[in-house]
Amino acid sequence: MAAMQRTDFSAMHCSIARTLAVAGEPWSPLVVRDVYIGINRFDDLQRDLGISRKVLAERLRHLVDAGCTRILPYALPCLMQSPPVIDPLHNAFNFHLVRLRDRLALEMVGKGGSP
Repeated sequence: MAAMQRTDFSAMHCSIARTLAVAGEPWSPLVVRDVYIGINRFDDLQRDLGISRKVLAERLRHLVDAGCTRILPYALPCLMQSPPVIDPLHNAFNFHLVRLRDRLALEMVGKGGSP
């Protein structure tokens, strides 16, 4: 069976379509959610989401390239054994992405679902 071809939304003149180009990738919304609630170490993200290290690394790379998050180096030289911190960028794109996520969660709760 041939792989399904995905539509490239990044060049469309619609903010929702361009947001989907970044956040519509499988796992990306869940990674963004976890980083925003403070899960900011690779191993912790991997454990919480239950996804493979390879997939998580790909999603993080995609989110860093899109400007949604950044990888901070070690905070102190004495912590060189600690993994780097994954930090959300507080920019307009993420602000709207988080608002959209929260709105969808409220809609789900209002309809008797769970966020």
